[in-house]
Amino acid sequence: MYLLCKMLLVWSILVFQTSELFPALSEEQKVAYFGVLGQLSSIGNWVAQKEMGTICWETFCAVCAAFLVEGFIKALDGIGGGFPIGNVNPNTSPFNLVRVVFVVSACKF
Repeated sequence: MYLLCKMLLVWSILVFQTSELFPALSEEQKVAYFGVLGQLSSIGNWVAQKEMGTICWETFCAVCAAFLVEGFIKALDGIGGGFPIGNVNPNTSPFNLVRVVFVVSACKF
């Protein structure tokens, strides 16, 4: 959950920055509201300095980790949706990790 929420925050800030809706704050505004706006500005600077390839890779790893946990929990519960061993319908998850790896590796950042 932490990794997915972190990447959701990064992508949200990235969308606001590219659409020029992310606020540019002055020094007086950064110390207002007990420094909360200053923290927002520092998070925006942190996202702005990240490379797009790194953001995409971290997003991919977060989604893979989430599906790994989902499959593990389903296997522990006995639902049989996590692993295709002994399952009548192995395609219970709509996410195909093998195809995504090829798509991510084929992208030129």
